[in-house]
Amino acid sequence: MKITLTGKEESAKELMILQLQRQHLGLSLKEAKSNIDCLLAGTPVEIEVASTEVGLRFVQQVMEIGVHCTIEE
Repeated sequence: MKITLTGKEESAKELMILQLQRQHLGLSLKEAKSNIDCLLAGTPVEIEVASTEVGLRFVQQVMEIGVHCTIEE
């Protein structure tokens, strides 16, 4: 499954996005921070996720806090 983070609402907290990436996707602090920097610069971020269940859980939670994303299976 491929998740593409395409942007975020102004109200979305970067720290929360970072924590969700680390918690659900197992990304390192460096990878998660790099993804946030790309989002802030307006660059879409593609993340490959092996488990559909994990990917859907991550997408649900980031969308709740104001991150825009798409999913491809």
